[in-house]
Amino acid sequence: MLSRLSLVPVVLAGGLCFAPPTQAEAKTSIYVLTMGSGDHLYHRAGHAALEVEEVSEAGKKRSTVYNYGDADWDDPDFVWKFFRGSLKFRLSIVGSLEQVLAIYGRGHDRDVWRQRLALTPAVAQKVAARLAREVKPDKREYPYHHIERIC
Repeated sequence: MLSRLSLVPVVLAGGLCFAPPTQAEAKTSIYVLTMGSGDHLYHRAGHAALEVEEVSEAGKKRSTVYNYGDADWDDPDFVWKFFRGSLKFRLSIVGSLEQVLAIYGRGHDRDVWRQRLALTPAVAQKVAARLAREVKPDKREYPYHHIERIC
């Protein structure tokens, strides 16, 4: 037979499991945006980006799209650096979901799919915080070697 004192941890644990999420936990979602291929040479393989959607207490949505795979496309040695594996790519903010749809969808006539990742609110917050940290100028660049990363 359980004593009243031994029921306290069970009740507390049950309360934590069924407690409603806090406003901070419930407001962030992470989506994968997948862009279909396009006519331009650089668009042939398609592309993907991550979207962070934040909903305020008043229900207003704010969307920020993070793009891994941005580069200095005007670099005269772009192709040479790409094939040598020495091209620096960077994480950048493309804009909001609406801006991405305007650029990729209407602007480049490419399909855009949006899929919500099944993340807990706490994990979604961590992903959003990490993206916000990694997009800063001192952290955003990374080496990209097309064969090592794709094949």
